[in-house]
Amino acid sequence: MQDPCDSRSLSISLGRLEEATVISRLNRFVALVNLKGREVQAHVADSGRLKELLFPGNRVMIRKVLEENSAAGTERKTRYDLVLAQYAHGSYAEPTKAGSPVSNTSNTEAQGTVKEKRPCYKPSGVSVGCTGDSVDPGNISSRDPLDGETGVGRSFSGKPIWVSVDTRYPNRLFEQALVARKVAQFERYTSVRREYAVGNLTATELTGASPKPSRGKDPRTTGPRKIGSRIDFLLEGPDVPPALVEVKSVTLCRNGTGLFPDAPTERAVRHLRELTEAIQAGYYPYIVFIAQREDVRAVAANKETDPVFAKALEEAHLAGVKVLAYRCKVSPEEIRLDPNILPILFEDGYHLPG
Repeated sequence: MQDPCDSRSLSISLGRLEEATVISRLNRFVALVNLKGREVQAHVADSGRLKELLFPGNRVMIRKVLEENSAAGTERKTRYDLVLAQYAHGSYAEPTKAGSPVSNTSNTEAQGTVKEKRPCYKPSGVSVGCTGDSVDPGNISSRDPLDGETGVGRSFSGKPIWVSVDTRYPNRLFEQALVARKVAQFERYTSVRREYAVGNLTATELTGASPKPSRGKDPRTTGPRKIGSRIDFLLEGPDVPPALVEVKSVTLCRNGTGLFPDAPTERAVRHLRELTEAIQAGYYPYIVFIAQREDVRAVAANKETDPVFAKALEEAHLAGVKVLAYRCKVSPEEIRLDPNILPILFEDGYHLPG
């Protein structure tokens, strides 16, 4: 076990990275990059869209994979991992349907006023400037309680930042922090088990009700469900109920709000259902979002991309699944977890879990 006083329990060294530029994304898991004048393929661990990060010409950091570090019995098609991508506000231009690029920076944004069309949420203790059903993220009077820099929902401004696109790091970081008991919400747990199979109990066995598929309903949210997945962590400790923790990586950020998912995900919806059902089996269930970028000030479900997940998250939250979020500071040298919790944005406003 690591020394709880050792700050290394909150960080992971990224090893020797090399700078490259994106040429194209060949498929969900492979990007073609220019490394010092030659084209190489790099593995992309994040299967999300990553449109604002992996576009042609953007700077990335890749790492050569040593053969001895490859998984036993597997033959890799790529010799590099794509680890980091640079994000600079306004650097990505969304193509139109006709194929011509349009700037993602509006005239009002260029003049210093950002107005985003979305429901007018008013977090407790935070003054948000609202006009009708729109929000002016720039008109927020309170400061970020985490670092005093910017308020919840404010657009990140400043120099470019690095974003980790390797989905393996959040679990590794969080496990280190759990073992070292650096996360206040879980400090009473003394045992951390990875990839815990939560069994084969069905919703019928847990609730006595047999949900039946409804015509026209999304199959992800109807029908008998088996609690048979592997949840990231099982936590146990003296005098506390066992906890199930599922970790999700966040790479997309808009106006200071980290959004999950970046692409529709049946797996995450299934995890939410299983976490909810596990309550009746005596578990404390958690879903933990970890933003792999420092400009995130709050986290929300990406309703535009995956409304089914957004609804499932709201339902799980109301049923008793605890929703937590954290962020990381990323550099070419290391990725470091900030153990302070971030606000979560639900339909009724922002929640800062106690």
